[in-house]
Amino acid sequence: MEHNRKDRIKEEDRKTFGRFLLFVMVMSLAGCILGGIVGYISSKSHRTGISFTFGGEEFLNALAYAMPVCIFLFNAVVFFVLHHIFRKTKELYEACDGEDEAQLAQIESGMDHCQLITEISLVLNLFLLGAGEHVILAKMEFLTIPEIHWRWLACSIAVCFFAGMAVSLFYKKNALNLYKQMNPEKQGSIYDLHFAAKWEESCDEREKLILYKAGYKAFYFGQVICIALAVICVFCDLAFETGLLPLAMVVAILLSMDVIYLCTGSRLEKSS
Repeated sequence: MEHNRKDRIKEEDRKTFGRFLLFVMVMSLAGCILGGIVGYISSKSHRTGISFTFGGEEFLNALAYAMPVCIFLFNAVVFFVLHHIFRKTKELYEACDGEDEAQLAQIESGMDHCQLITEISLVLNLFLLGAGEHVILAKMEFLTIPEIHWRWLACSIAVCFFAGMAVSLFYKKNALNLYKQMNPEKQGSIYDLHFAAKWEESCDEREKLILYKAGYKAFYFGQVICIALAVICVFCDLAFETGLLPLAMVVAILLSMDVIYLCTGSRLEKSS
């Protein structure tokens, strides 16, 4: 029975992985094209805003060389932490007879920790990628390192970013598949673009209630954080001339959250 569950999960992942990989390649290509367009536009225009040249050329040069190392070390720490947590959780699962409630709670806690760390890692990797490329590409006119160096540094940051994303996705998939082994009724592959909808459909009423309560709490705090960020953006524009783009992005997020929430609530109310 256990072997059949593993085979079913592997087959589900295999069927959706091809589409997922194609989606990643298309999005990466689109990102490269968009980045090239933005780079060309920025090279023809005068950029304004916050400048991080306060440390001088030496500081920027050192920061440029340090960024790939920082991203690598961050992802290395994430890898070892996830590997340790998942290995211990899997050992507990293999030794569990399914009757010990305390042991089952430990297994679920381990999987929850894996999910939390992978989500945080994915977000921080995006930030580190943006910060690294900003230092090396957006501020290249202030750097005094050879051109071949900053090109290799930019490539190193991108490689570390994709490696970190792959590590996080790998352990996120393993934690999810372990949970599916414990709960055979669960459906959906992490590679499926419609994973959230399929996972929700396979949840029972108690699990759905947990999802909805957690989602509403995230929505509420998201509103509070967006309003606070909007105020900060206004003051930063006055003090540092950051422009309207940061404020517009925060307002767009806040507006989309509110509209989607209210429209979805109205639609569900009518359907019921």
